[in-house]
Amino acid sequence: MESEHIKLTVPKNLYHDGLKLVKEFGYSNIQDLTVESLRKQIVELKKEQALINLKKNLGSVKPRPRLTKEQ
Repeated sequence: MESEHIKLTVPKNLYHDGLKLVKEFGYSNIQDLTVESLRKQIVELKKEQALINLKKNLGSVKPRPRLTKEQ
C-alpha cells in the first residue's frame, strides 16, 4: 500500500495523552494510534454523511400504487 507523509502539529497535552494511550493499549507508536484514530473518525463521518443523504433523498422517489388482488 502506498503511503503519504504528513507533518502534524498537536498541542503538548494531546501528544502526551496519546503517548499514554500508546502504552496502555499496546500500539507500537504514536503514528499507529493516530492512523487508527483517523480511520475510525472517517468511518463515523461517512456514516453521518450517508444518513444526511438518506434524509435528503427521502421522498424523492414517487410512491408506486399498490397492487390489488385482481392485478
